[in-house]
Amino acid sequence: MVTVQAKDAKAAGDKVGEALRKRDSVASVSPTAANKADDTAIFNALPKTGPTEHKTEELVRELRATAGDLEQRTACRILVTGQPAMFIDFSQTLDDALLPYLGLVVGLDFLLLTVVFRSLLVPSM
Repeated sequence: MVTVQAKDAKAAGDKVGEALRKRDSVASVSPTAANKADDTAIFNALPKTGPTEHKTEELVRELRATAGDLEQRTACRILVTGQPAMFIDFSQTLDDALLPYLGLVVGLDFLLLTVVFRSLLVPSM
């Protein structure tokens, strides 16, 4: 799903949808639907691959990377959403938190063992 925010969101969404239709990895793009204020529009861009395949992840990352160029051409803000994008973002959040979490656990474990055994040699083994 792609969300477009602009003053004329319907027209901007149509332009973005046309640009996405030209991509080989996009199977179809639904018609743009705008809200009553016409400042936000959404449409679905369905990839040719499944939601959990690596090529779908590449497509989401590619769309987000090229959104800046489309934003300049259409004077809008483009957000890629939906289940595959959510899984990618969640996975990235977990990856970013893993090293600090492990560092904290190992550090506290070392500190606890040092206090319990009153030695620096025992926790380091």
